[in-house]
Amino acid sequence: MGDIFLYNEAEHYVNTLNGVLNQGNLEFAKKTLLFDTVRPHTEVVSAKQHYPENDLSKVELKIDVVLMDRERYDRLIKLEKALNSQYNNSTKKEYLNFPKL
Repeated sequence: MGDIFLYNEAEHYVNTLNGVLNQGNLEFAKKTLLFDTVRPHTEVVSAKQHYPENDLSKVELKIDVVLMDRERYDRLIKLEKALNSQYNNSTKKEYLNFPKL
């Protein structure tokens, strides 16, 4: 799986009380936008099927992704390119071996 870029914009009308936003409705609008943006990307979910029993099979679903803002991502890509050019691709790219969390 390659990089997935998520971008979405939406406008919502959220009720106010004396000019103060209803925080519950604002959080719901944020969650809706997030869910609508991520929904098409099921490739980030892995599935492991267990042995079926009586027409049922337990399936383990797992998501292991990192979300970061675009600015930080762009800085990391720029750093990777700079390191690649410095090392001239002659080493094993040990600088990119991150510990598994």
